Amino acid sequence: MATAILSSCLIKMSWSMTLTFVAIASLLMDYTLAVCQWQVEVARQDKPFTRSAFVQDRQPLVSMSEFLSNISVANMGSSDAMDYLSYPYLLYLQVYCNGYPSPSVGRTVAASGINPTVTLTYSEQSFEGSCSNVLEYTLRGALVSTNDSNPLAVLSNPAWLVPLLFNSHTRSIPICVRTGSTGYDVEPKRHTISLDGFHEVHPNGSQDSTSVLGTKVPMENISRKLLAGRPYQVGPIASSTPTNVFGAGIPDSSAVILSNDDLMSFEALQISLPDEDDNLCTSLPVSGPLIKHVLTLPDRILFSTISGLYEAFGQYQDTTMPAGMLRNTPARCYEWMMAPTQSRTAEVYILALGKSDDKQKVFAARVQSGMMLDFQELLDDSGGGVCSVLNQTESTSCEIVSGTVSGTKDQEFLLLLKGDSSYYIVTYNGGTPSRQWTVLRNFSSSQLANEGTGDNEVILNAVEQAESLVDRETIPLHLRGVTFSGIISSQLFLWGRKLLYSPNAGECLQVISEYTSDSNITLLTFTHGTGFAFMNEQHEVWYGVAAETVVLKLLRPSSGYSLYSFLGGQITPSDFHEEEQTLGIFFDADNQLQEIIATVNNSTEKLTIIKRGLEVADIIEHEEWLLRKEELRQDDTGSFEMPPPCPFEVLRFEFTNIQPYSRLKQYKLEAPYVSFNDRLHTAESLKVYQAIVHVMKSLDENAPLEVNELTRFDPVNAWRQSKLPLMPYNDYIFRNHLLESQIAISPLEYLKLNDDIDVEATSVMPEEIFLDRCETFRFAVYLTATIAQGNGTSSLDDLRLSVLVSDNNLLQVSTNREVFHLNNSVKYQVDLADRGNLGSQSVPGVGLRPVSVTFNVWNSPFNCFTHDVYSGNQLQGTKSLSVQLGCPSGRHLVFDVDGTFQQLRTSYASIYDCPIPDPKYPCFYYKQEFSPVFRLLDLATGRSSLFTGQYSMIVIGGSVDNPTNAEYFNNQQIAQYNVQNGSGPIIWKPADVRSHGNGSVPIFTHEYSGILWNCEQGSPCSSVPMNFPWPPEYYFVIQVTNRDVDSDSTYCEYTTQFTIKVHGLELSKNDLVIIVGWSLGISLLIILIFVCCNRAKRRPKRKTRPRRKRSRVAPMPTIRESELSDDSETDEEVLNIEEGFGLGDISRVNVNRPGVLNDPSRSSHQSNLQVPTIIPRHVTSERL
Repeated sequence: MATAILSSCLIKMSWSMTLTFVAIASLLMDYTLAVCQWQVEVARQDKPFTRSAFVQDRQPLVSMSEFLSNISVANMGSSDAMDYLSYPYLLYLQVYCNGYPSPSVGRTVAASGINPTVTLTYSEQSFEGSCSNVLEYTLRGALVSTNDSNPLAVLSNPAWLVPLLFNSHTRSIPICVRTGSTGYDVEPKRHTISLDGFHEVHPNGSQDSTSVLGTKVPMENISRKLLAGRPYQVGPIASSTPTNVFGAGIPDSSAVILSNDDLMSFEALQISLPDEDDNLCTSLPVSGPLIKHVLTLPDRILFSTISGLYEAFGQYQDTTMPAGMLRNTPARCYEWMMAPTQSRTAEVYILALGKSDDKQKVFAARVQSGMMLDFQELLDDSGGGVCSVLNQTESTSCEIVSGTVSGTKDQEFLLLLKGDSSYYIVTYNGGTPSRQWTVLRNFSSSQLANEGTGDNEVILNAVEQAESLVDRETIPLHLRGVTFSGIISSQLFLWGRKLLYSPNAGECLQVISEYTSDSNITLLTFTHGTGFAFMNEQHEVWYGVAAETVVLKLLRPSSGYSLYSFLGGQITPSDFHEEEQTLGIFFDADNQLQEIIATVNNSTEKLTIIKRGLEVADIIEHEEWLLRKEELRQDDTGSFEMPPPCPFEVLRFEFTNIQPYSRLKQYKLEAPYVSFNDRLHTAESLKVYQAIVHVMKSLDENAPLEVNELTRFDPVNAWRQSKLPLMPYNDYIFRNHLLESQIAISPLEYLKLNDDIDVEATSVMPEEIFLDRCETFRFAVYLTATIAQGNGTSSLDDLRLSVLVSDNNLLQVSTNREVFHLNNSVKYQVDLADRGNLGSQSVPGVGLRPVSVTFNVWNSPFNCFTHDVYSGNQLQGTKSLSVQLGCPSGRHLVFDVDGTFQQLRTSYASIYDCPIPDPKYPCFYYKQEFSPVFRLLDLATGRSSLFTGQYSMIVIGGSVDNPTNAEYFNNQQIAQYNVQNGSGPIIWKPADVRSHGNGSVPIFTHEYSGILWNCEQGSPCSSVPMNFPWPPEYYFVIQVTNRDVDSDSTYCEYTTQFTIKVHGLELSKNDLVIIVGWSLGISLLIILIFVCCNRAKRRPKRKTRPRRKRSRVAPMPTIRESELSDDSETDEEVLNIEEGFGLGDISRVNVNRPGVLNDPSRSSHQSNLQVPTIIPRHVTSERL
């Protein structure tokens, strides 16, 4: 029996040792391999291989028109068609292995033919709670060789260059670099490019610069003083601030530490205070820190000094404030300042505690872009300050400990006060209808000691707690701060010697018993999700997750941290002369915990500051492995299996058609093709790359909005279609090396990715979504249960998902759970729906109200892990989503010209077009009903839909002949010409009586939207002169808006203006008089001419003796004798020639005989004399 027991123990021990050896060996193998990663730097456009220390959007764009006019690029087109520009910076990519450049690995990547892809994300947000569509550009790297010293060594040091785009109101640009399968593992890199607004770069282009904040000083001058004042707060919203400043509180110094490159490098600045000699905040000689507090914001830095508060605005492209330190007025001293811990809030307020003469006063100021802060004291309606609320209590003292800004309610602040023996949580509501202070809760400053239950102890109020102080040990709390969590929620933390948590903004409190240290907490920081971390006076680092409950874990020092460091997870200084100190901790944009490390050489006093990551998931995973190993060692059941603690094996989200909600616009841009023998890019091809990228971005920003029921609005695709006809010829020229520049672009590789065509269903949860009124966002969550080892069973009943919402009055969450026993999984169908209670309209992207949604799988915190390609191991099981309620950005109301004409063709048999059409402005007939059709264009998806809401329409201006210089009416004229109340001459009237809203302001919908033109006398279109011979025409500028008439269907306030041309207007009285007068005049003239002509024809011609011409001789007629009768021989014949005829004009000859000339009895045929008629050839028959 003993032998069996001994063998069982030996087997168990051998298995345990084997498992430990395998785990350590596998981890050591991973850490001994070279870790290669992409290194991202910034280079100048004019010097692609020269790194730039600063990135500033104030640098002007470089024109490429002259360059492209001298070079021919296949498929690019003429440079005269558009203004090609180039951005002043490039991203410089190289492969680094173990922290050093690795040309060999870079050549391996280049030889594979797969270039890295760089994704740049641009997200704009202002302090007014507005944000635009998220732009994402994916660009392919252009391969270059940077070895200029040895031209024969081709590709000896490869690098890749990518244009760095700028975007207005964007201060930080997140960048992701990754490569496909290349045969060598190069880890993806996530980096942030921050724009610098506090350095003046010399005009000559050198890297030397001067800071507008102060003078750069050596680190050695402040090394010891810097370590004495630690820890320092970094942030509090470090991921959204391009410039990070910390170090306030250094004794006897006005120096701070500044970083402009995502805390990768640091410099010490001696801040220059204009009024440094003005010791406003102290009456004693200066012996403490000159700078009391520093707060960094996206557009400025706040310095609370002994001379008052100063604001330094960053000099960005859209900055209107001057450079330098600007003193805030009125001059006032502040003990501390607090900004919202949430990065997405409707309005941003700064809370400040007064000092000196303003002690026990609390001030608040709203942050507005381009304006200095205006701090106002928080007073109730009776003029009482914060301490006046304690007058109703027994406390005789009032100390303001800390305060914070609410993220769920506008103009609401929460403060922590300390009385004689109690703490008070006080809220201030500065909105309507009244301003008041409210004591939310009070509790004793001494905490009851736990009785070993391990559960979080609920804090009682002061009276209840005093009654329970019977034979129990009490521990003073010594609270130092109060703040809300990093997401929009009511989760409140109070911290000091203990950590207190409230899920409902202070209404109930509980002590987090997992924090077992007696050291005071000195620094607390939050992620953009549910995580948080803090340091105490013993420099311990703790990490926690706040979901349904709060779980807490000690990161350092811990057994998990020691094991992880031993296996190579952390690199510690190797020089024993150097000592390592943690200056502060913070979470970066990827929610990764980072610490600022300072090392000081004891002999040289050299100070080195670095940023180092604290791998939370790896440390906790190693800790859990050791705990499970210890449990296995103490297990007497004989089982050698370690059951996985995570309740699920797979957690997967599935989103379909997410683009309308995430507002993400994705563009894919390729580098130009080169036909050189080495296939390496040159300075010319890089300029072409810059120019074409700028064209694609300009198309997205400046393309005119056009809608069509059948087509998608896609300016990039329209540009591609214009290049396709000549693409086969250009490709033939390029491929056969007939192009002098040997550079070509492929229009097919420049496109906008659309969710319903190019992007499949994704499993990546977006950071935020946008919902309009009563819109619903639907997605699915799949959970696959973990099969317990040994028995092969799992419990699907324990696989549960909980959903927490920060404001149930605004957002409704519904779930549907389905169980699939076949594949041992559970599906949750989740619907997030707006309740329609926001109660206000705003323009797209402005006035958004954030609401957070947290998803938590039961028993998953600190038990479940996953791997991310960018961030490595991550905790899994808890996700948070920000829902922005209001009008999403990128939605526009557009006049549908084609739809309007189609509706006209349906109503009328024929459409009368303008005699002289204008292609820019649609033309309509005055006598026909004008029924405009409007569509809603979504720039994120490019699709448009028929606008079915209500709207009002007014004419705000017009012009007779030049629409570009239209005359806009004033408010009085607008009301006079549009209001249908008979107060003045109107321009139009509704065609349907149902269009009348209140009798004077018509309200239209897509069902009855017609108007009739009615240019009454006195209106600007009533006396339009005609353009003879065409009828009068007039250009109308029309404004359409749904403001105040469509709040029941949307949160969006749409307003659009368009110009139309109307022909066939009624003639004015003057024109009618002129036309009638001219008609009568012309008629009379015609009649007069007709009468005169007829009278001239009827008047007999007066015979006049013709003037003989000497040159003419009348020929004598010849008479043949045979034609004479016998009885005429004795008669005398007389030949008479009528006068007035020339020689050739003789038409008749009369021969008169005596006695027979007037004898009517003789007929003409009885005359024997016949005279021939001589008619010249040029005489017509009419002459005859």
